[in-house]
Amino acid sequence: MAERASSHPGGPRLGLRQLGVPRLGVPRSGVIGGIAAAIAGVAISVGAGVQRSVDRAVDRRRPEDLLVDPDGFMLHVVRPPNSAGRPVVFAETGLGGTGADWESVSEFLDQSAALWVPDRPGLGWSDFRPDGDAGIPGAIARLEVMRAAAGVQEPTVIAGWSLGALLAVGVASVRPDLVAGLVLVEPSHPDEAKKFSDPSANPIGQFGLMVAGRLSTLGGAAAVGVPGRRYLLRTGARTGRSVPADTVTFATARSGRAILEELARFSDRCNEVAAAIAANGLPDIPCHVLTAVDRPVAERADEWAEMHRDLVSWFPQGELTNVTGSGHNMVLDRPDAVADAITAMITLVASRPSE
Repeated sequence: MAERASSHPGGPRLGLRQLGVPRLGVPRSGVIGGIAAAIAGVAISVGAGVQRSVDRAVDRRRPEDLLVDPDGFMLHVVRPPNSAGRPVVFAETGLGGTGADWESVSEFLDQSAALWVPDRPGLGWSDFRPDGDAGIPGAIARLEVMRAAAGVQEPTVIAGWSLGALLAVGVASVRPDLVAGLVLVEPSHPDEAKKFSDPSANPIGQFGLMVAGRLSTLGGAAAVGVPGRRYLLRTGARTGRSVPADTVTFATARSGRAILEELARFSDRCNEVAAAIAANGLPDIPCHVLTAVDRPVAERADEWAEMHRDLVSWFPQGELTNVTGSGHNMVLDRPDAVADAITAMITLVASRPSE
C-alpha cells in the first residue's frame, strides 16, 4: 500500500504520545466535583450577600430607646413608656426568646407594676456580644443597667421564664442584695440538661451547635429565621400568638447565631448555676414557682414536676403553684397567671418590714 504523504513540512507530524509526553486527563469525578465546588462557592457568596442585606434592612428599623451596657453594646429592653409611681419588676425571658414574649404579662399587670425585660445579646434588637449572654455575670450586668435606667436602688422582684428563671436563681445566689423576691415561671433546673440528655451536654453536640451558629451569616437566618419563629409561636403555645414587632429580627445573622449559641451553652449554664449555689447558697427570700399541669406528652410532665418540686424546696419561703391551661410556654399561654403571681409577690415583699 502506498504511503500517505504528509502535508506537514519536514516530515510526518508527531503527536504527544509519540514524543513520550503523558496525556494529562482529568477524571470525570474531578470535573463534577469542581463544578459542584464552584456552584457551592457561588451559593455561599450569594447567601452571605443576601444575609448582609437582610441584616442592614432589619437594623434600620431598630428602636431609638436603646440602653448601653458598660462595654458599649446596645441593649434593648421591653418596658412601659412610663414607670413612675409603679413598682419595677425585672425579668429574663426563655432560651432564644425576646422581651416581647412578656408583653401580654405586662398588659395584665397594667398599673400594678412596670415590667422591664431585656433582649439578651444578639436577640431581638440587642447587639450581639462575642461572649453571648455571659451567664450569671451577664444577667447581673443587664440587671444593673436596667436598675440605673429605671432609677431603682432597693432590692426588687425578679421574674424569669425557663432559662431566664435559671439565670434569676443564679443572680439571687451571687447578688442577693439585688433581689427581694423571685417569680420563676416554668423554671429550668440545674439538672435539666443531664436529665433530658440535652445536646449541649455532649461535646460533639455543643460543637455542632456552635458551628451552626457561625454559619448563620451564610443566609440561613434570612431563609428560616422568621418562619421558624412563627412555627414555634403557633405550635409551642396553646393560645397562638400575633406577630410582634420584633419578629423580623429573627431573620438576622446575629439572632440565628445567638439562639444556637444559647442552645450550645445551656448545659454550661446549668452547671454554672449549680456551682454558684454550692458556693454561695440561696438567700432566704420569697420564691414563687409556677409549673404547668397540662403539658403535651412530649414535654415529659413527670420530670418537670419533679424538678420544680425540688427547686422550690431550696427556698424556705418557697411556694409552688400548679397552672392549668398551659404547657412550658406559660408567659404566652397564661399571662394572667404570671401577672397574678408577680402582683402577689410585690404585695408580699412590700408588707415585709424593711431591714
